[in-house]
Amino acid sequence: MEVKLNLSNAEHKELISYCNLNDLLVSEVVKKSFTSGFNIERYGLLSEGAKVVEKEVEKIVEKRVEIPVEVIKEVVKIEYVEVIKEVEKIVEVPVEVMVEKEQDNTKLKALEQTLHKLKSENIDKDKKIKELEQTINNIQVNQTNSATYLRGSNLNDKLF
Repeated sequence: MEVKLNLSNAEHKELISYCNLNDLLVSEVVKKSFTSGFNIERYGLLSEGAKVVEKEVEKIVEKRVEIPVEVIKEVVKIEYVEVIKEVEKIVEVPVEVMVEKEQDNTKLKALEQTLHKLKSENIDKDKKIKELEQTINNIQVNQTNSATYLRGSNLNDKLF
């Protein structure tokens, strides 16, 4: 089957000048150009020496199937129950207290005496503790770490 190609004058002149410059036949250039252009159109842009390889591709197709399900509607009955809460409320009521000045003074004096007595006892105990600590230190300083044995014994004169 023969196919005719209609070119404009400018396109025809370019084709002829290209073929003359490169010493090519016009029919071969047209056929080669058609073939490469058609392959690009059909397969997309490929490298020049690449061959088209057809492959089988397996695809997993998921198909959703709707299964009718019967929905059972339940009637929910809501009952409202009245709840009574007992709340304990604490209210402060100011109360007038009548205190005699003499009772306050006697209590205050008794507290001051007790406080004075406790402070003096505390000071005495601190003095006693310091004295005991000093005697312990004296004993530790005077104590020697060696023991002396009789000359007739087998042991050395000093153990430590």
